[in-house]
Amino acid sequence: MGCSTVKNDAEERYESFQVEIVTDLSSLDAEQRELLSQRVAGAVDRHCTVGHTIEHGASTRRRSSTPTRTERSAPHPLNRPLSPIPPVSLR
Repeated sequence: MGCSTVKNDAEERYESFQVEIVTDLSSLDAEQRELLSQRVAGAVDRHCTVGHTIEHGASTRRRSSTPTRTERSAPHPLNRPLSPIPPVSLR
């Protein structure tokens, strides 16, 4: 999987994202590839948190604080393993 972006440097933001899923589909016929493509698009439409966030224009808040001694030694909450991607059935 890869992602490329178009960045607007003047405004410090991204204008677009292009996500590419690279996989060997040589064992599938044209009808199976089309079905898989439709199911992937549907799954992305339903479950893409980034896409839903962009569509609905998420608000942002900023704050500054000094972490406690315990917080400084704890792992960052985003530093965790990714959840496995569920398999897609072609049937």
